Amino acid sequence: MPKANPAIQTETLNLLEWPRLCRHLATFTATNLGTTAAQRLPIPTTREVSEALLAQTVETTQLESTVGGLKFGGIRDIGVALERAQVQAILSGDELLDIATTLSGTRQLRRQIDAQDDLPVLQALVADLRTFPELEQEIHRCIDDRGKVADRASDKLGRVRQQ
Repeated sequence: MPKANPAIQTETLNLLEWPRLCRHLATFTATNLGTTAAQRLPIPTTREVSEALLAQTVETTQLESTVGGLKFGGIRDIGVALERAQVQAILSGDELLDIATTLSGTRQLRRQIDAQDDLPVLQALVADLRTFPELEQEIHRCIDDRGKVADRASDKLGRVRQQ
């Protein structure tokens, strides 16, 4: 099968107003990550991909009508912090707090999807999602709501600050 001419593909996407559709879709997103993903959404290239995306849309719409939609509260873009942690850089309190709130938001999102009986497509999407509640709790124990290291982070720190 010959490869499609990129100029023709771009022209076709413009005729379909795909970029405009993606920008419009981005206005409905609940997170910055969702906005970026919607704006960069590639057009499906196969019928199977189109059908999979349609199945996700149907289940999400179903969830919207039954429980008011998916809740993305607390989920932040922590990509840069995770990259820094990967190379063992020291993360700021704000970065750690963003990680903890993202873990919490992710856990709540997964719980919301798993609680439904009739969402096999969405449940498959979150099946391998790990939420690390112990890490979330440890960060909240050590970092306060302002992103500062709390006295309770260690006994020694608490004693030094008390003195």
